[in-house]
Amino acid sequence: MDFPKDANAFMFFVFISIVLISRLIVNYIIGLYPQMEIDENVWLIQIIGSLSYFILPLFLLIIFKRISFKYILPFKKISLKNFFLVIIISLTMQPTIQLIAEITNVFHEDEISEAIDIFIKLPYWKSLISIAIVPAITEELIFRGVILTGYKKTKLLTGILVSSFYFGIMHLTISQLFYTIIGGVIFGFLVKITGSIFSSILSHFILNGTQITISYIFYNIYNDHESTKFIKDYIFDMEHTNFIAVIYALINFLITLPLFVLSIYLFIRVNKETIDDFRVKDSKIRNYKKNFKLKDTDLQHIEIPKVFTMFFYLNITFYMFYMIFKRMY
Repeated sequence: MDFPKDANAFMFFVFISIVLISRLIVNYIIGLYPQMEIDENVWLIQIIGSLSYFILPLFLLIIFKRISFKYILPFKKISLKNFFLVIIISLTMQPTIQLIAEITNVFHEDEISEAIDIFIKLPYWKSLISIAIVPAITEELIFRGVILTGYKKTKLLTGILVSSFYFGIMHLTISQLFYTIIGGVIFGFLVKITGSIFSSILSHFILNGTQITISYIFYNIYNDHESTKFIKDYIFDMEHTNFIAVIYALINFLITLPLFVLSIYLFIRVNKETIDDFRVKDSKIRNYKKNFKLKDTDLQHIEIPKVFTMFFYLNITFYMFYMIFKRMY
């Protein structure tokens, strides 16, 4: 998995797994245990889906390519400073993600709220495991693990952007597309600078876990306390009026933006040497592209892999056709 062409091909297999293989597995399990289809067991279906979407392709890759986990997954230990900075970044990025989501919902039907409505009626721990813990692990192993590793010979930004784009289209919804791409950029940045997949797993978990926790709080306020009718109606209106939701998200964004920028700044300062190393590498790649006849010995070993391979375009085509088919049926 040293080249983008391998990562692009693997992404296509992930698409096949999501759309076809995993659905066959889930349908087979439901056929054996029909009770799995009821709302109370949706969390188990979610977990089974995540495992078959991502862990199955990962294991097949390791078996058929005969490569180790360590080769394709950055398992470096996170420093204590980075650990706390990742937590702060993850918390302060929430309003940015929420604002992008609310703006998207103005122009496109919200495809997530209905699913969230089902999960918040389950015990909190079941939702936390199926919505926050399992996806944070499985999705990060694929997108900031296998795919981002496949782009390690390209410039830093190239690998982060492509893996984030794949992360966005993987959700196969318009309502999740833009904020997952932005979230993916931040996750990718954290992994490349810390050298550890644990940083993005932690950040992803905090992001999803916070959202499901807030949903639980609002749900319980709305349903359990008759004495707070005014507050409940206010929250209800916000959730069902796109314009009000955007204004509320914008206010949160403006309030927390300085903290988010400050946390990113501190993260860059703490990891200045690593970032400088990436700048030197990217500079060499740019110079190499400009002049293939350079005799600098530091440049002779650099191999510039092709990013836009057949499978890259095939992945985009697959996504577009699937979304058209989904809209028609």
